[in-house]
Amino acid sequence: MLSANVNHKSRRILQKCVKSVLVLVTFVNTKSVHVKNKSRKIREKQSFDFRDFKMADKEDILVTRFREYIRVNTMQPNPDYKAAEEFIHKYGDELGLEFSSHECITGKPCIVLTWEGSEPELPSILLNSHIDVVPVFPSQWDHEPFSAHKTEDGWIYGRGTQDMKCVGIWYMEAIRVLKMQVHNKIIYIQPYVIFVNNRK
Repeated sequence: MLSANVNHKSRRILQKCVKSVLVLVTFVNTKSVHVKNKSRKIREKQSFDFRDFKMADKEDILVTRFREYIRVNTMQPNPDYKAAEEFIHKYGDELGLEFSSHECITGKPCIVLTWEGSEPELPSILLNSHIDVVPVFPSQWDHEPFSAHKTEDGWIYGRGTQDMKCVGIWYMEAIRVLKMQVHNKIIYIQPYVIFVNNRK
């Protein structure tokens, strides 16, 4: 079975993953502006603390959103793409991202969230993950695979915890942090977060 441990040690690992994406987006933003105008300076980085991102029950917001995403059953061969699209759309609205959905094949959306930049012609970054997950055999699981059950010692059980709904959450939470760092002011580049319909 696949599970993700989010006790104190593993929560730090999740947070480091978010920080890695944050560093990547910040680097591309800085590099792109530097290429266009070497004299321009980027805003000084501000520190952040994940303790600022808590839900009412004291659970980290990245964990809460992660569990919500796991509960969307996108198992092949019949993923619930409609529910996934609704979740991602709402998530994008929460972070102030522009939403668009494109279907090359009917019923199989490719979802694009855009953080509008002040200079979209600059080289940017595309953050990609897939929505669907592989089939499960419930009899081999300790907990229902789409319940996102979290044990008292911090283990989360769910299909997609490692491949790869966690990655989509890292992207989104990195944007949340970056938006708070710049206090929702403009960003020069135009980052895109893409959720594709098929891991193949």
